[in-house]
Amino acid sequence: MSGRSLRLIAPFRCQFNLDSTRIIGADEELNTFMKGFNQDFHAAKEKLFQDVPRGVKVEGVTRLQSTGDETRYVSLDKAGSLFSSPKHLSIIFTESAPEEIGKFLKEASLDADKVCGKTLSTSLSPIVESVDVAIYNDTVAMLTLDVVISEEFGGDDWSKLDEWTTRLAFAFLGRLYKEFIYPALLAFNRYAGDAKNASVLNPSDYVVFYDMSGSESDASHARLLWVNRTLICPKGADSNGWGCRDMEGVTPINVDGALSYLSWGNNVIETTSTSRAHDLSPVWQGMYLAQYYYAVLDITGKNLTRFIGATYDKKSNRELRKLSQAMDSVINTVTIFQVKYKDLSMELQGQIKAVFRRLEREWDFEALFKAVQGKCELCKSNVERMNAYINQRNSVRVQMVLTVVAGLGFISASMGLSSYGRALLREGYRSEVVGLLDIAQRVPPATMIWIGVGLAVAVIIFVSVNRPR
Repeated sequence: MSGRSLRLIAPFRCQFNLDSTRIIGADEELNTFMKGFNQDFHAAKEKLFQDVPRGVKVEGVTRLQSTGDETRYVSLDKAGSLFSSPKHLSIIFTESAPEEIGKFLKEASLDADKVCGKTLSTSLSPIVESVDVAIYNDTVAMLTLDVVISEEFGGDDWSKLDEWTTRLAFAFLGRLYKEFIYPALLAFNRYAGDAKNASVLNPSDYVVFYDMSGSESDASHARLLWVNRTLICPKGADSNGWGCRDMEGVTPINVDGALSYLSWGNNVIETTSTSRAHDLSPVWQGMYLAQYYYAVLDITGKNLTRFIGATYDKKSNRELRKLSQAMDSVINTVTIFQVKYKDLSMELQGQIKAVFRRLEREWDFEALFKAVQGKCELCKSNVERMNAYINQRNSVRVQMVLTVVAGLGFISASMGLSSYGRALLREGYRSEVVGLLDIAQRVPPATMIWIGVGLAVAVIIFVSVNRPR
């Protein structure tokens, strides 16, 4: 059966992260910076971006400036005016890059054949021109690749399709990221640092996404998260049970006449017209957004576990203060992300919203969101506990210092009393009633000092035993 193709969308990690506290609500500063970056890259690439490989173009996504008088919802099929896409950079391949990419794809296809133990590269043909790399916020990016399925593909080949496409994406991304994507992002981050732009975080300052800072592992290695597959085929075309189309209870979403069956990973889109191409852009937009938010929630949940575990280790006050500040930053970032995710539900409209909602349900966003929220709440309670512990430590230290000062005061008072009593004795004064001066007159000075020391030690012991723990 001809007319079949497969779209692979592979989220992966990268070194690109924005300061959420600076861009929430208003991103004019970032928008201005992106415009300046695009102009500089176009006009002076050789001077400012020498490390960017030949044939690679980095383009910042700029936003349309709000006029302040537009209607929030102008159409049932368009996102609300407050919607802001999390995509911020596009990496475009020109000149000699497509030839290199073709070699990468060929090698990756042969590697997939070898790992799967089945030669599928003769019936599955990746399209070089379809390669697209989009850089999103929060260290997440998307690789898109279309694969043409020949008429010979069928039967038992379907059982190996998932493994083969995963190996293809893994091997291909490994070369593409190291050779093209990582150097391009390195140049972009360096440009942002030289421009002193506070919206773009330096990798060394990553807190929530510390695992991409490069301090614990080699950031130049690709980190593939998963591969999402969508089969595009004529209505009724056989796929040997592959994909969610044959799952019980799955109903399609009609997008421009095409029937979109969406589920966990293997989606199917049935085309119904041979005279025109269906506009499937709402499907892809909804799918990209769903995968981005799922990826960030998944990564954040795992990284929060580390911060929670770190709070239970014994640390000095300095280490506790540093950890408390880091966790405050984590809580702010996660809270802002949660707000943006909830706002997305209000801003999306039409078929994009229908696709996003379907994937939200199928991928069980609610459970993932609750898990992140629970860990975030635990982080908040641990921050409060750490701050209380730091204050208690400081209070105890101040108390001990004051106690020592009081003890020294006892010793000083004993010495002074002894000196004063001896002076009165030399002048012939002697009281009939026994008091401190009489004791000071009759007891040797060294004994009076030891009495003061004894009182000081008693006070210190009393305070130490009864201090709060």
